[in-house]
Amino acid sequence: PDGESADWPLLVTATAFPPGNVRIIEAVEQRETNAQVPAPDGTHVPMMQHPGFDKRDVIARSEHFVEYAFQHALYAAGASDVQGVAPKVLLNEAKDGSYHAEGRLEESDIGGHWLLKRPRGSTKTDRQILRTEAGYMDVADRLGLDVHAPLYWEADTLFVPRFDREIRGDSVHYFGLESLTSLAGVSDYGSSIAQEDLVDAIMRFSTNPEADVVEYIKRDIANVVLGNTDNHARNTAVLRDEDGTTRLSPLFDFAPMYLDPEGISRVCRWSRDIDNGGQPQWDVVVDKYEGQFPTLRGALKDFADNVGNLAQLLVDAGVDDSVIEARRVRIDANAARLSNL
Repeated sequence: PDGESADWPLLVTATAFPPGNVRIIEAVEQRETNAQVPAPDGTHVPMMQHPGFDKRDVIARSEHFVEYAFQHALYAAGASDVQGVAPKVLLNEAKDGSYHAEGRLEESDIGGHWLLKRPRGSTKTDRQILRTEAGYMDVADRLGLDVHAPLYWEADTLFVPRFDREIRGDSVHYFGLESLTSLAGVSDYGSSIAQEDLVDAIMRFSTNPEADVVEYIKRDIANVVLGNTDNHARNTAVLRDEDGTTRLSPLFDFAPMYLDPEGISRVCRWSRDIDNGGQPQWDVVVDKYEGQFPTLRGALKDFADNVGNLAQLLVDAGVDDSVIEARRVRIDANAARLSNL
């Protein structure tokens, strides 16, 4: 059952290799390293001797890969630790290009860390949303937002490079990962949180609050303009490093969620004196915060030029014409608002 009574049982069984840098030794010790798991050819081998799967097996979700993933509890649907409801799988890529469960490889053999996402449902729109996420991340990079690395789409699978760890020589450095929901001290899963409360949390804990608040507001502008309505506070996080640095993580889960057939609306909104029918008044936002962050107004005025060029950026990123046309009114209106700050 959900609740505090479940916290300890969850920690000691399900946190051997979670995102971020938390590791619980009891959970690691419960893993059966000699358990027999299916190899690509259908034979069974001890987990720690598994040769891994090639990309074709992963994308095709071959019978043996699906069973392997199930045995390792690699699939996550609706799990808060990987931020969202789309089916996902967390994998390590070996330097030889094979894919493995996390914990199988020695750190010196790891060549990459991946989050693989599948469409939320089986409709054409579900596939379009996930495919467009790769293009949207390209656009975000061109907008000057903090983007970790390009995403790529292949056969209904989105490959997302993970930013919560970094390969350094023959070892892996693990960053602490914390959602803004947690940072703001909110315990109710999926609850609505005012944007002002999230900005306040960033101001309290970021080691560079001005840069991170400016970045956060730019991301909200991009969300509004491009229709990323699924802006709950678990879709933004901070990274905490061992040197004491706490900064906004790179952008993630940035997609045209206005297309979702479930009709997803913005969860995190500004107060009523700022939010006008889903359109934040950016001049009021600036007035509220520029006393603390004097670079905010100039940064958003400069951002206006990039926003005004969004239609071309979307074309360059290969985004569908239907999406570009649907966002054109928002693009023009918000570019004008920002230019007039």
